[in-house]
Amino acid sequence: AATSAGTILIKAPLGFEWAEECNVTTAATEVFGESSTLPSTYTEFPNVTVTSCIGHGRMAAIDLTPLDAGFQANTLYAFRVDWVRNPAKITDANQWTIEFNGETTGLVAGFPLWNFESTELYADDTMEGATNIISWRFTPTHEIPAGGYLEIKPPAGFAPNALAFLLAEASCTEAFPICQSDATLAQSTDAFSVTVTSSNTVQVKFTTKVLSS
Repeated sequence: AATSAGTILIKAPLGFEWAEECNVTTAATEVFGESSTLPSTYTEFPNVTVTSCIGHGRMAAIDLTPLDAGFQANTLYAFRVDWVRNPAKITDANQWTIEFNGETTGLVAGFPLWNFESTELYADDTMEGATNIISWRFTPTHEIPAGGYLEIKPPAGFAPNALAFLLAEASCTEAFPICQSDATLAQSTDAFSVTVTSSNTVQVKFTTKVLSS
């Protein structure tokens, strides 16, 4: 059993970045979300005092002092650390490690990012200053439920006020259910969002205007 003060070191894959000051949650009713229940395969985290949680790049160091009996051998514990920033893309070595009390885990397989796949962008007119209709096709990695939304942000140089002429329609490939065409649009100064009604490969069309130099 580990009953003395020590440091848990968490090493994330390349590209992840921990907050400089992270927060550790060990309560059984909070580890998997507020008012959650700890699965029966886990043992409640022992009574500990967390003195610090410091992030630096992809490394996080948690200093703690176990109280009472401390950590027991051959026992499965769960805790949560908030927060780490996901990279734009994960490298092939998507693996994590944890070190504590002179022991280290093997390489732990990481989670897949929610990236769009098969992304394609088409423009009807590429002339500078032209009013344009752009088609964007993508396949979401995970389901986008009804009421979810897509945010589309044009690059610098596109006129934000041209979004007032925004046109949008959602259409599907034959492999997916029929999409609703009454997508809800919400505008801001530099982006707009489309509230979707089903999850599939969609094509979003919108009209915008490139500012002339």
